[in-house]
Amino acid sequence: MADAGLSTDAELWQRAAGGDRAAFGKLFERHVEAMGFVIQMASG
Repeated sequence: MADAGLSTDAELWQRAAGGDRAAFGKLFERHVEAMGFVIQMASG
């Protein structure tokens, strides 16, 4: 497995879809703040 820190989001999504938990974790870390904002805005 390549270093998840150096992968593009597209590569991480592909790997996460194949069951790579580290890749999913890296995607989560990269985007958790943005998702929190979206959830906050959607919930009023």
